[in-house]
Parts: sequence; C-alpha cells; structure tokens
Amino acid sequence: MERSQTVPEKFRSVAETSDRRPDELTQWIEAREAEYDMVFLRADFGLTGWTRRCLGFADAIVLLGKAGTDPSKGEIERAIEAMEASGACPGAYLVLI
Repeated sequence: MERSQTVPEKFRSVAETSDRRPDELTQWIEAREAEYDMVFLRADFGLTGWTRRCLGFADAIVLLGKAGTDPSKGEIERAIEAMEASGACPGAYLVLI
C-alpha cells in the first residue's frame, strides 16, 4: 500500500532543531519507520535543523541535481562529506535530472 504523510504541524518548531534527543518528533519518525518498509524524509534546500535531522535519520542519502547547473558543492554536500570522513555517512547517491 502506498501512503504519504507529512510531518504534523505541531512538530514544525521541533523539526528546526537538529537534536536527535528522544522527543515527540523523533518518536513520530521512528513509529513511521516501524510501520512502513520505507520512509522518505525530504530535507530543505539549505543546511537547516530539519536537514541535519534528516541526515541523522538517513539509511541512504539521495541527492537530486539538475543536469547543466553549477556543479559546485553546497553546504549540504559539504556536511555529507564531513559525515563520510567521520564514518557516519550511510551512503550518498547522486541522481541527475
């Protein structure tokens, strides 16, 4: 069964923190992980608290890039490189569209 859920509005302010302490949002995400075979978290375009939280939960990271645009690394790519250097990166994949 395909299903789509968004993070409930009550978690919006909590989502901006990168803290993975057991809080209601963490528990909500973990409940989705227990319920479904796959959970996709869409990060922001910048390195926000929500993006850091997404990276922290990731079993795999998929980067989407538009072919023909500037290939320079941004702050998210640099954060992923730092995760890779520390051995904390689960695996990152680039998809050009």
